[in-house]
Order: sequence, then structure tokens, then C-alpha cells
Amino acid sequence: TQMNGNITVNDGNWHLITATRNIFTDKVNVYVDGVLDISLTDNTSSTLESSDDFWVGQWPFYGRYFDGKIDEISIWNYAMDTTQINNYMNCPPTGNEPELLAYWNFDEGTGLTAFDISSGGNNGTLTNSGNHDTAFAC
Repeated sequence: TQMNGNITVNDGNWHLITATRNIFTDKVNVYVDGVLDISLTDNTSSTLESSDDFWVGQWPFYGRYFDGKIDEISIWNYAMDTTQINNYMNCPPTGNEPELLAYWNFDEGTGLTAFDISSGGNNGTLTNSGNHDTAFAC
């Protein structure tokens, strides 16, 4: 499902983009900097429970790439609410949260591996990433 938001994010500033999907209601919400931007119903049966590759920043079958920087990706076992999103926007996960399925903070510095610092162990391969800046901690 293609989604086009209303909040401008190509303004040279960092933004937190959060997408949630409630599997019981099929409601998909996209937040920008903790503010709800898009809400729709997606009744597809797609899940992240597969052996297929999980791509970030690339649409592999169409050769389209994200033109920007990506930092911190997390996958949770539930759809967060606005309060939870804002809490993690100001203080990122530690990697030990019980419902955290995967978390890549991209603080490796250099190299080709993005380490999943959750208990999931879903390490990834970095492509065209250059050097990685280290982030803050709370």
C-alpha cells in the first residue's frame, strides 16, 4: 500500500517517522515527529513473519532508493500509541524492552553490518552507508 503524507520531511532536519499497524483492526497510522499524519485501513495479509528479506530505504523490485539518511529502526510486537511514540522519540530503546522484536540504532561507526541490539539477533547488511554517526543515550 502506498501512503502519501501531508507533513513535509524534506526540510534538512531529522524527523522521527513511525508506522504502526493494529493487526486486529487493520488500522495503519503514520506519525511524523510524534504527530499523526496518515491513517488508513490496510486489509492485506502481509506480515513480517516470513523468511523474505526486509528492506529499508530501497524498493528492491523497482530499483527505487530513499535519498536521505536513516537512523534507528525498531520493530515492536504491538502498535504504539502517541504517548509511547513520543517517549521513545526523546529517549530511544535500550534493546531490552520485552515487546521489542528488532532494533538497529546504526551506532557501529563503520563496517557493513547493522547489529540488532534487541534479543532478536536480526543483524543486517549495510549498503552505501558510509560512516555512521553515534547517537545519544538517556
